[in-house]
Amino acid sequence: MGEGQSRGKHLPDLPGSTEEALRNNQLHPFFRKTPREVWVSAEIENHAIKKNVERCEHFFRYVKGGVECSKCFMGLEGQLDIKGGKLFYKGQPLLS
Repeated sequence: MGEGQSRGKHLPDLPGSTEEALRNNQLHPFFRKTPREVWVSAEIENHAIKKNVERCEHFFRYVKGGVECSKCFMGLEGQLDIKGGKLFYKGQPLLS
């Protein structure tokens, strides 16, 4: 499937936001906008990634599409269960 084409009811990717895409600034065939038009007022957020040198005693919480540790923010996707902050899959504990 070519760039700008959609499958079924899914929208295609937005025009690129990389330096190269913004420099080339080519019209997107589906949205009929250039990358600069789409990203002109976009806010860029950079989050510092902290390297955890200590072993984390994970305490998980549900987030969209999966789970995330509220201490170190490690996340996993899928149908997972949380009991007392600990992670389970099909009744079996994970990351013990």
